[in-house]
Amino acid sequence: MVINEELFDGSLEIDPKLQPDHAFSHLVALPACKGVVLFADSENRPVQLLIAANIRRTARARLYTEQIPGTSKRPEIASIVRRVFYVCSYNDFKAGLTYYTISKELWPDSYLELVSFAKLSLVKINASAKWPYFSIISSLPVSNEDAVFGPFQSRKSATDFVNALENAFLLCHRPELVDNPVKAASCPYLQMEKCPAPCVGKISKYQYLQHLENAISAASGNIDQLRSDMRKQMQMHCENLEFELANHVKNQLDQLEHITGYQYRWTGRLNDLAVLHIDLSAKVKIKGKRKKTQTFAAFLITANRIHEFEPFDLVGVENFNELLSEKLTAALPPVSFADRKQSSELTGLLCSFLYRSKPPGIWINCSPKAKQPLPDANKLAWMIKKRFEVESL
Repeated sequence: MVINEELFDGSLEIDPKLQPDHAFSHLVALPACKGVVLFADSENRPVQLLIAANIRRTARARLYTEQIPGTSKRPEIASIVRRVFYVCSYNDFKAGLTYYTISKELWPDSYLELVSFAKLSLVKINASAKWPYFSIISSLPVSNEDAVFGPFQSRKSATDFVNALENAFLLCHRPELVDNPVKAASCPYLQMEKCPAPCVGKISKYQYLQHLENAISAASGNIDQLRSDMRKQMQMHCENLEFELANHVKNQLDQLEHITGYQYRWTGRLNDLAVLHIDLSAKVKIKGKRKKTQTFAAFLITANRIHEFEPFDLVGVENFNELLSEKLTAALPPVSFADRKQSSELTGLLCSFLYRSKPPGIWINCSPKAKQPLPDANKLAWMIKKRFEVESL
């Protein structure tokens, strides 16, 4: 396999005859920034691909630091490496995305053994089923007909989400039993009266599908009206002294409140997913200024595509904000599940950053159902200065 050099910003030839002192001077040609580095042999075949906090320092450590036998699990590659390829990324997300892209290009059959994604958990509504129901999946479905919701922090949070919807909207927990009343008689949810019991005809299929539509609406982020309706219903029962029914509705409302919790701050229809990520980029020299100016990288991430904006500085925040608004107000291309494998991988890459305890940079929910409006240029500039501790220009 010959390396496609267009994937990289540049490369440096390594002379194995150089002594360490001269080699260190030679490595100055490599950038001293965060990025992705690929070590290759004399025939430009890949040897090792790494994300490096400092490209130059990593090359020095891999090629010119003597290892004491038995003290390190790091493979010895110095004897076969003849060229170092590199891509500058300056931030964690760009580095992860670049590593994924290059790995997929170099090792199309085995790249998943190298790339670490968050384990993806999604929820879908099985629209084609006779009695549609929510289920948990780990990759995008084949059919575009099924509504998909996510992303979730874990499979447990996805399971809790489904349970809350089923309890809040009185959905069947065992839909496979609905058309079999004999087997349904042993269902614990029916025996405990914890379901609407369509299996024994307590509600019609039409009524049940209305419950389901409300659950889908809530899962999509349309909760305010549903919450208001439940509160009115609870008040009506109280006024009629139907306290048991009022308490039942209160329990439903509590379940609905559960899916508005912090752990579901990014959850909605996957088609609507839009996340803005801003982090550091390169420091650049601007004419008329003595110090280099810090620039910032920005990415608009959807379920199956990532748009990278041109780096901007604090002076250019207003222009960037206009570009972002144009990108969001123009109809974003609908999510196509034609390449659902790649879409699942990109969503997994996003989740591996979104749900960290301290995710790097700035993350803003830009979906249509986001609880907070998009910041204007002044607010965005303030957020950048506060997050990265950069001075006003």
